[in-house]
Amino acid sequence: MLMQVLHAQPTGWNNGGGDPGRTAHVNVIGPDQNTLLWQVSSPGAFGAPVYIEGSRFATMRFLALTQAPVECRDLASGALLWSREVTGGTGRSLPIGFRDGQVYVMRLTESLEDSLFALDALTGDRNWASPVTISTHITCSANFADNGDLFVEGWDWSLTQGYMRRIDRTDGSLIWECPISPVNIGASELTVNGNKGYLAESIAGVTQVTAIELTTGQRLYSHPVNDTQPGGGENYCPIVVDDDGTIFYHKLGDNVSAFSDSGTQLTLLWETPVQGYAPFSQMCLGADGTLYAPSNGQVIRLDPATGAILNTSAVISQNPLLFQMRASSPDNNLVYVSNGENDLHVFTPDLQTPWTDETPNINT
Repeated sequence: MLMQVLHAQPTGWNNGGGDPGRTAHVNVIGPDQNTLLWQVSSPGAFGAPVYIEGSRFATMRFLALTQAPVECRDLASGALLWSREVTGGTGRSLPIGFRDGQVYVMRLTESLEDSLFALDALTGDRNWASPVTISTHITCSANFADNGDLFVEGWDWSLTQGYMRRIDRTDGSLIWECPISPVNIGASELTVNGNKGYLAESIAGVTQVTAIELTTGQRLYSHPVNDTQPGGGENYCPIVVDDDGTIFYHKLGDNVSAFSDSGTQLTLLWETPVQGYAPFSQMCLGADGTLYAPSNGQVIRLDPATGAILNTSAVISQNPLLFQMRASSPDNNLVYVSNGENDLHVFTPDLQTPWTDETPNINT
């Protein structure tokens, strides 16, 4: 019964972006007023991604470069269920996903050849250690196939080449690996849409959206992302894919663009200019399918069919050129946005603000 309770829930939050399409939308009713449900003392230098399954959530508590355990807590009370340090005092214990009763934790030393472990969600005990290494960035996460296998990034020093890897959920063994050219090492997260995955690459200095077949790991095709302001940076957040299969990409300080996939090629549908440097910013889809993205320290709402800007929020970042937006939405017509500083902002669909909450060191 306990494992049944922990089995992947449709209301869980297994990866960065929440679901395989990284839409950051979840079919639940979110809080509509600023009421504190619980608070526990858990010191840390900054916030870290949280992953949820059933009644539990996992996150990293960062105290120092070699003191950062992964913690699992009760979702209803915040009570600590277990804490584990998987690095032997050599790095950080970074969770990168939570699914089917397993918390996936990376031994983060920034060597680009770090270990991956699966911990039992009930006890924190190790189920397996993968024989292959990975190189996921501290703000990034794994994604999952329908059967629960993981998609994670790796790096080959000898070839100076990145790889996307599919890892078996039962024992951590390698199923396939596909060569990629990540936009930044460890920052080409895979977005899953059925049997295809999408990621961002930098090929000969040109940002590309690439499609991969997920059964075999075969590269299918790519499409360049226009760079109207050359010299801009690349994001450390994944592509978003909606229920219609439309693919959305955020090029830092340049544009948000949308692509379709015909099955044989990607086609550019539209691109909308954005301003301001917004690294580590995760877009989201609202309950009605509209797209929320960062621009110039503000949140903009885009028509997914045309890219037209429907609404613009007030400026919510003290530093509009370093706006680390993370957004999510429930089913009750609200959008929640952290600004990467010290605040959580709650918006109506048209980006009016019913309330905000000060949340120190919320970061990403």
